[in-house]
Amino acid sequence: MFARIARRGLSRAAKGLELPGGFTFHAAHNAGELEHRPVVVLYGWLMSKPQHLAKFADWYHENGVDTLSILPQPAHVLQVDKAESAAKHLRDTLMGSLKDRQIITHGFSVGGYLFGHLLLEAERTNTLEVLKPRMVAQVFDSPVDIEGVPKGVAAAVATNKFAQNLVRTSLETFLKARPETLAVYHRSAKIFKQNPLRTPTHVFYSKADAVACPEKIASVVQNWKGLGIHVSSTLWQASRHVQHMMHAREEYFAALARFLSLYVPAHEPFHQRLPKHDHDAHGHSHSQHGHSHGQHGHTHGQHGHSHDGEPCHGHGHGQGKH
Repeated sequence: MFARIARRGLSRAAKGLELPGGFTFHAAHNAGELEHRPVVVLYGWLMSKPQHLAKFADWYHENGVDTLSILPQPAHVLQVDKAESAAKHLRDTLMGSLKDRQIITHGFSVGGYLFGHLLLEAERTNTLEVLKPRMVAQVFDSPVDIEGVPKGVAAAVATNKFAQNLVRTSLETFLKARPETLAVYHRSAKIFKQNPLRTPTHVFYSKADAVACPEKIASVVQNWKGLGIHVSSTLWQASRHVQHMMHAREEYFAALARFLSLYVPAHEPFHQRLPKHDHDAHGHSHSQHGHSHGQHGHTHGQHGHSHDGEPCHGHGHGQGKH
């Protein structure tokens, strides 16, 4: 069953430069000189499609940032060699044709797992210190730990509760029977939590997320702060997995603009405007009127508050995008 899931393909963007490993490059709108433009690596969530990342990519393009995106397939999660191959191709690109660029990371859900593989590849090739000054900022939206992977895959490939439970339990059994695969998952999670590049980080997450445990995310955020890393976060009470931008668009892009304006050097301040096509016919944007409380604290969307260190209990039901 998992072999069939892993072979599923995803559509890719129709425009832009196709790169090895499933990455697609798009240049910023009306941008300046190539060598002076930052590039953001956008890791989509499992089974995401080009239109899902379009609003995020457009926002970056309007801010003069090029995008390098990947749409994770089940194979990237179920087959370690696929994740390792994508990480190798990405490292080679960042050290090759994009070697002079500042790098922003923006990962959704299992994108954090793939980013962990990039760190492992850089560690293996002794290039962590070379990349460190260029990795200027990173953003994670609904990052999933190892425990959330079976539930995330199940909700992404199955449409009803019975099928989701079947896939989830089968995948849990699959991983237990392959300790070498599980060990790689744990290595990726470990280096992600260590944040060896000490890159300033912003995290978007929610108490209502059924896949990404909010208590574990809050614990990682506190650990990064303890390491002296500049980290901030936005927490919602009732936003679903990787749906935070749709739940509170103005708040999401405002928090993103504030964060990146602080940590992307030699770049004009990022504007908080929504992407052009993200406004309705009357020019109004859609927002949940969240409240910001500073770059080094939490942005408490919908009056949410973070409770670090609590055990993760079951949060709702499968949410479909991971």
